[in-house]
Amino acid sequence: MHVSQPLVNVVQELQLIENLILEKTSLKIVVTGCILLENGDMLIADHWDKNIVLKPYESGSYYNYIKIRGFPYDLTMIDPDHIAITYGSSGTNILDVIKLSSGAVEKEIPTKQFAKKHFITQDCFGISYWDDKLYVMVETVGIVVLDTSGTALETLPIDTEKGRKIVVFKDRIYYTNRKRTPFIV
Repeated sequence: MHVSQPLVNVVQELQLIENLILEKTSLKIVVTGCILLENGDMLIADHWDKNIVLKPYESGSYYNYIKIRGFPYDLTMIDPDHIAITYGSSGTNILDVIKLSSGAVEKEIPTKQFAKKHFITQDCFGISYWDDKLYVMVETVGIVVLDTSGTALETLPIDTEKGRKIVVFKDRIYYTNRKRTPFIV
């Protein structure tokens, strides 16, 4: 993303275009992740439902639901037709790469490979994609960097016990940690 003006000026020019209201008949909605696709569509992860919600840019109040294996926590766009999903601590110990046009899982990445010892599976929360790599916030392990085939390339051993969100941009990694203030790596 190229910003030609100082960021302060850009932020001052933002205005709310639409107030999105998601309704559900049972339980409640817990939005834990959201991304905008290149075509303007919005994908929303509701951590209390085994779907991700696709809000098309042009359709008004019409929504599509993409059925997934577990309760999604976060998602990131790999390319215009592929996303990667984490499932947090919901017991689904896999990261999925999903083809949006079909809703099919194209790749399953087991979290067992992220464990420090004893082959214990690890909970994965935030996920971000940048420069052909996935960056995953793995609780008690750190930030794990994966190639697009799902192979772990390296682990940044930082305190992620309460870490939940991550964004990668150029040579920076931004993440949250509920024990401390936000960090830049």
